[in-house]
Amino acid sequence: MKPGQFLKRAWLPVLAALLLLSACSAPAAPTAAPGEPPAAAATQSSGGGSAPAATAPLSAAAEPTAAASLPDPLPLELVDQGFTVAYNDTVHYGFLVRNPNPSHAVQNSTFTATFYDANRAVLGTDDLSAIELVLPGQTVGVADGLWLDDPAVASMSIALTSGEPVVFTETLPPYEIVSTSECVTEGFQAVRAEIVSPYAANVILPRISVIYYDADGKISGGGSGYRAGLLANGKTGVLIFGAKSVNTVRYEVYTGYRGLPAMVAQPPSDAKPLQVSAQGFTQAGNYLTYDVILENPNGAYLLDQSLLSVNAYAADGSFLGGEPMPLVSVLPGQKLGISRQFGLCDETPVDRIEVAVSAEEYLPSQQTAYFGSENVTLQDGAVSGELVNLAGIDLKVFYATAIVYDAAGQVIGGGSLTVDGLAAGGRASVQIPVTVNGTPASAEIFGVLTRKSLGK
Repeated sequence: MKPGQFLKRAWLPVLAALLLLSACSAPAAPTAAPGEPPAAAATQSSGGGSAPAATAPLSAAAEPTAAASLPDPLPLELVDQGFTVAYNDTVHYGFLVRNPNPSHAVQNSTFTATFYDANRAVLGTDDLSAIELVLPGQTVGVADGLWLDDPAVASMSIALTSGEPVVFTETLPPYEIVSTSECVTEGFQAVRAEIVSPYAANVILPRISVIYYDADGKISGGGSGYRAGLLANGKTGVLIFGAKSVNTVRYEVYTGYRGLPAMVAQPPSDAKPLQVSAQGFTQAGNYLTYDVILENPNGAYLLDQSLLSVNAYAADGSFLGGEPMPLVSVLPGQKLGISRQFGLCDETPVDRIEVAVSAEEYLPSQQTAYFGSENVTLQDGAVSGELVNLAGIDLKVFYATAIVYDAAGQVIGGGSLTVDGLAAGGRASVQIPVTVNGTPASAEIFGVLTRKSLGK
């Protein structure tokens, strides 16, 4: 892989099932006139740290309807586009797409971004990206980046291929972006954002884009990333990296969809939600380590497709950073320790964290343990012990997590490491580095599954 290329390449397995774009397929609509400010999507955008204005809810549908049954669906329209070239020879670009259809959404569309020098010679093409869903009448922003051998970009073009139409029959409210701020971390431009999802189901792997604008309203850069998910009926904090030109004056944040979000949760009538029973954190410079104890209070349900959201705040209430984390197969009655680290923009002291969790699937299960732990010992800067595979099957890659408590039983620190795998009935000796904020008195170790653990 070429240096500086975006992390989106890691998502190629996810995107491979989507339609690939052909540059000579469905024609794109004309761009906005030069210098004309683009029509922003207030329902999903936030510029300069201000929250977007409220708009009327959009309509939603439960299932796609064949294009033949729709009244001549129109293709997506390209509203505007622009770019900047960063110091690492990466072109950061963004564009706005509008769905002109009042009665249906368009899903699984694709685009090709092509970059030219002053003589219109092609310098590079970015054609591995998808636009998962555009709602009726909606304008969305999409951003990305591409490393180039020759970064002397003079112009660009976007070719769109519209996907399948989807009839909407229900009310679908927009995401709400409650706060944003710009920052620079380790030399990279970034935007922090808190996104509130009104949907009853977790939105998995959404694409979140930042579009930058100059004083004339022209797009002057961008950035994007796929995140683990957006918490159902909750708030998720994200950090999006990108780049902008020196004359940039504002930005907007756009949150994508992954299919049609569910508006009504349907857990079993006797099921209880996943619970956060204890939490703590430590900070070292611009890195925060959070330590959380989760418990499944259900005696007969395995909780799957769950999402953990952790947001960090300064003493004045300003949002400093956050991370969503997917959880796999939390067993009936299971107690689970999570310890993870994420980066902050700077060393502003974290005053508190907010932790929330949401389960997507409640599956009947009689299994009560994947792991056991033995011989847990506190050491200087580490916790050692053994994890025993009680799952009855070989487990692939998983996390070994340590949670540290003080004499009062409060969480004061933790840590984690990756274990390549463990045979059924096998034992793994682990020594987990930990960071603590206080005097350790006891510790626990946990095995935490990943999607790869069960061969998924």
